[in-house]
Amino acid sequence: VYASGGTYGVYGYVNNASGFGVDAYNGNSSGTGLIASGNAVAGSYLTDGSGAAFTGSNGIYAKGATAADGTGVVAIGNNSSTIYTLTAGSGGAFTAYECGVYGVSTAGYSEGGYFASDDGYDYAYVSYYNGTSYKINGTGTVATIVNDTNGGIVNMFCPEAPEVLLQDYGIGKLKNGKAYIEIDPIFANNIVVDEEHPLKVFIQLEGDCNGVYVANKSIKGFEVRELQNGTSDVSFSWSIIANRKDETKTNRKGETKTSHYSDLRFPPAPGPMETIEREETRAAEAKQPSGKEK
Repeated sequence: VYASGGTYGVYGYVNNASGFGVDAYNGNSSGTGLIASGNAVAGSYLTDGSGAAFTGSNGIYAKGATAADGTGVVAIGNNSSTIYTLTAGSGGAFTAYECGVYGVSTAGYSEGGYFASDDGYDYAYVSYYNGTSYKINGTGTVATIVNDTNGGIVNMFCPEAPEVLLQDYGIGKLKNGKAYIEIDPIFANNIVVDEEHPLKVFIQLEGDCNGVYVANKSIKGFEVRELQNGTSDVSFSWSIIANRKDETKTNRKGETKTSHYSDLRFPPAPGPMETIEREETRAAEAKQPSGKEK
């Protein structure tokens, strides 16, 4: 079927809740049901097929036209029978058994996702790489939600640091004024300890003695000794902080890249991404066919 027109090439109309203005079907197991292209560009499609394939400067435009709860795109994966949308609406609502939304970047310095508020002051890059790998890099603070004592929920916040640091805690005890603390091998495998990156050790005594000092620090452990050659048997708690070592990663293509952590201190941060505000034009209202058209 071929059709052309000044406003619509093809127009389908139905007035039935279970009907369809257009029904496109491809019976091949690798077929595409519908292909559409705009902006005077050739269409493209997946080689293993899909329900529909759209090509253009903007591949697809969708609008949830209800102000109170409209959703622009509702998509379901894993053949899920459960569909969720927000009661307040959203630009997109995605549901699946395994992963609701998947984002990946293929350039060297890039991000898997970017989120921002309307005013542009608050934004966050997710799975971001610029020579260092970031889970999340953005404005604001990192927080978690916990229960309060009145049946409500409240925020708690993470401490921040100008360097990439790893931290561990533990309990030890002086025996005859001495103790050796072995650092967990997994922790040690992910830190760097040298003259430029010294191990930071903090001791809190839990009993009476002459005081203590730390000696023989290394990536494997450290000694705690009582002052004035004391011989006390006293418990203490300890914490250590160390710079995370650089990490080399290999992707699915066998390509490697290094994430630099150890020498970072107040590295430059990315600003917000530039946005374009698009204009919307309402399509010409199509009239219901009278049944006399040919």
